[in-house]
Amino acid sequence: MRIVATKVLPRNAVYLHPLISFQKFLMPANKNALLRYKVLDDCLKRRGRYWSIEDLMEKVGDTLREDGGPASVSKRTIQEDIKNLRLNYQAPIETEPGRGYYYSDQSFSISNTPLTLDDLPVLHQSLAVLRQLQAFGLSDELDEVVQRIEQRLSQPGTAPMLDVVHFEQVPAYTGLTWLRPLYQAIRQQEALWLTYQPFHSPSARRELVHPHLLKEFNHRWFLLGLNANDIHITSTYALDRIIALEPAFVSYRPVEINPHTYFQNVIGASVPPNGGVVEIRLRFSPNRSPYILTKPLHPTQLLVAETSQGTEFALQLIPTREFNTLLLSFGADVEVLSPFSLRSHIKQQLQKAHANYPDI
Repeated sequence: MRIVATKVLPRNAVYLHPLISFQKFLMPANKNALLRYKVLDDCLKRRGRYWSIEDLMEKVGDTLREDGGPASVSKRTIQEDIKNLRLNYQAPIETEPGRGYYYSDQSFSISNTPLTLDDLPVLHQSLAVLRQLQAFGLSDELDEVVQRIEQRLSQPGTAPMLDVVHFEQVPAYTGLTWLRPLYQAIRQQEALWLTYQPFHSPSARRELVHPHLLKEFNHRWFLLGLNANDIHITSTYALDRIIALEPAFVSYRPVEINPHTYFQNVIGASVPPNGGVVEIRLRFSPNRSPYILTKPLHPTQLLVAETSQGTEFALQLIPTREFNTLLLSFGADVEVLSPFSLRSHIKQQLQKAHANYPDI
């Protein structure tokens, strides 16, 4: 048996917002390049002035040194920058033999066209992310903005942009209709009367709620807030069980919830008020282990040991129903080693599932 004490951390994408991730992936221009573009633009838009490559190299080099950049810039770099300005910014850069470069349109400046053709893939992919949030009402507005920008930047005959990243489509969800009014109530710090009927409950109840946070988990949305009957505990409400919302017109009770710390010890959308963090030991089969190694269940996941029976992991978590459901989804590929209470619960659930197939 080989004992390992290596903490398995999630990939960086777990912590980055999708829009930021795609910008970092798609945007080619670095700080120095953008600064060079600005200097070239400042030079070329001067009326009655022609610029040789050597003149531009000197001007750009001076600015980069003042900004703490490289001591010099090459002729090839300036030539590539001019090419990029023409291609991406549609800069009207002309050259006259023996005199140099200039703008044929003296009113042109890249500051008047802050977005470029290179920005379009970012906008399209960002829009794909926002389409997952249709109910917030942001996607349609941005879609129109992107279309206007695309019409301005695209050249005649340009082929339609292809989708190169595909997100899992969010299925129809009953609670989406409440996203926008709840979002607005949180932003405006307004209390609400919430009519709520849990599953398996014979009737609905009406509660005064101070909404604080919207949380998505497994394609379902949840509202976290203070219930007026117990303002010391944050309550969680599934949006698909909300029947009605009404403004309460009472003084709002603000509570700052940092989701990065509030949910750090759970898997799911709710934090049990009296739940404590326990160490959970799991053993995954050899076939499943690589998937758990490359996509950890939780940031606290620690690889403990590798044996012929499989790979053992330790997690520091508050057990929740969502976590139990996750474990059951692995079927025979996982064994709960400890704590005993969780091991016993999962065994009981599997026995009930086995009882559904008495004829086999």
